[in-house]
Amino acid sequence: MKNFFFSKKSWRKKVLDKIPFTKKSVDKVTDETYEKIYYWISTSGHSTEATKKLHGKFKNLPLSDKQFKLILNEYDHFPKTQKKAEELFYYLSYATSFHEKRKLQVLSDLKFVKNGRKNKSKRYDDFLKSRDKFKKYELKELEKIKLKYKLDTDLSDLKIQRLAKKEAKVARESFENLSYACHAKVKTADNAIASKRFQKFALVVTPISTASMFTFANREELADAYNKEDQERMNTWFKKLGYEVVLMSTLNMILAKIMSEPTGSYFSKVWKGAVSDISLIKVDSIIYEKVFSASEADLQKKFDNLKNNPEYKKMLVELDEMLNKGNAYQEFKDNMFNTVKSVLSFGKNEGEAKIDTKIDLTKFSKEELEDPQVKDAILKAITIQMYEEDKGPEGDALASLIHTGNKGEDRMFFFMEVAPIYHTINVGVAALIYNTICMGKNNPAKAFRHAAMIYAAWSFGYNLFEFSSRQHQIGQ
Repeated sequence: MKNFFFSKKSWRKKVLDKIPFTKKSVDKVTDETYEKIYYWISTSGHSTEATKKLHGKFKNLPLSDKQFKLILNEYDHFPKTQKKAEELFYYLSYATSFHEKRKLQVLSDLKFVKNGRKNKSKRYDDFLKSRDKFKKYELKELEKIKLKYKLDTDLSDLKIQRLAKKEAKVARESFENLSYACHAKVKTADNAIASKRFQKFALVVTPISTASMFTFANREELADAYNKEDQERMNTWFKKLGYEVVLMSTLNMILAKIMSEPTGSYFSKVWKGAVSDISLIKVDSIIYEKVFSASEADLQKKFDNLKNNPEYKKMLVELDEMLNKGNAYQEFKDNMFNTVKSVLSFGKNEGEAKIDTKIDLTKFSKEELEDPQVKDAILKAITIQMYEEDKGPEGDALASLIHTGNKGEDRMFFFMEVAPIYHTINVGVAALIYNTICMGKNNPAKAFRHAAMIYAAWSFGYNLFEFSSRQHQIGQ
C-alpha cells in the first residue's frame, strides 16, 4: 500500500493504467538510459558518425525507459553489420504497434532476433512475414524508377540499376518507418500530424457530403414547395438541412477524435464510438422534438381556423377520434410512470377515487372551446393530428413499426434500429480513412483525395439509404 501511494508514478496514473480503454502512461526515458544506448551502439565497431546517426534513430523510438532496459538486456551486443542493425531497428518499430503486454512479449524474443532463429520464435517469424509487403513495395518502386530514368535520361542500364536500387531502398525505408509510426500504440510525431489532418478532413468533408446527400434524397419535397411558392415549407426544409449537417458533423468529429487516438485498442474505440452514438441519439431526439414539433403559434393558428370554420363540429368529431384513438407506446410510458409513482407513494393515495380526465370534444359549443381544459384537449388532439399527417398514409407496415406519437422518440428508435449496421461499418471506414491520411504524410493532397473517395462511396450508399428510409418510415 505504501509503495502504491509513494512511488514515482502517481496513484492516479496507476489506477488509470489498470482500467481498460483509458490512455496509458509512458515512463520518461532517463538521460542515463540514453547514455547506455549510445555506449551500446559505440562498442559495435561503427564509426563515430554512424554511431551518432544510429543513436538518433534508436532514441527516437516511442519506447519507455523500462522497455529500453529490456532491449539492452536481451540484445547485449549491438549488431556490427548494417543489415542486422536495420532489422533490429524495424523489429523494435514493429513492437510499438502492440499494446503493453504484447509489446513486452515481442521484446522478450530479441535473443532470437539476435541469432536469426525464426523457427524458435513465432513473434520473430511473424515480423519477418510482415516485412514481405515492404519488400514488394521496394521492388515495385524499383521498376517505376528504372522506367523513369530510361524515359528521361541516356544513362546506361548498369548506372540506372544502381541509382534506381538506391532510391527504391530509400522509398521503402520511408514507407516502412511511416507504416510502423501510423500503427504505433503510443503517440508519435507522425500519428499526431495524422490526427490533426483526420479531424480537419472530417470537419471539411462531412458537411459537404451530408448537405449534398440530404438535398438529393429530399429534392422532390423542396421542388414541390418551390413550385407552390410555399415559403413556410421551404424554411422548414432548409432548417432540417442545417440540423442534419450539424448533427452529422458533430458525430463524425467525435468519431475522428476517438479513432485518431493511438493508445486505445480497436475494440475500445468501437466501444467508445458506440457510447458516443447512443448518447448523441438521445440528445438528438430531445433537441429535434423541441425544434421541429408544432410551435404554439402553429397550434393557435389551427385552433383559430377550427373556431372560425362553419364545419367546426365535423372537425371536432375527427379530433375527438384522434384524441381517443390512443397510442400503445405512450400508454405503456404512462402506465410505467404511474406504476413507479404508485410504488414511491407507498400506498398513500389508495383511498383516493380515480378521476376520469377524458373529454368528449363533440358536445361543446363554439363559445365553450375557449375553456382552458377544453382548449388544452383540442390543442393536444391537433398535435396528434399533425404528427399523423407527417407520418404519411396508414396501412404501411414499415411506417407502422415506429409509431411513438413523438417525433423525437420516433427518430431515436429509427437510429437505434440502424445503429448496429451503421456503427460497425462507419468505424471500419474511419479507421481506413485515418490510415490513408497517416500514410500519405509526404503527399497530403493525394491522401486527402483518396480519403475523400473512400468517404464519398460510403456516405453516398448509407445516406441514400438512411434519408429515404427515414422519410418513408417516420416522415423525417
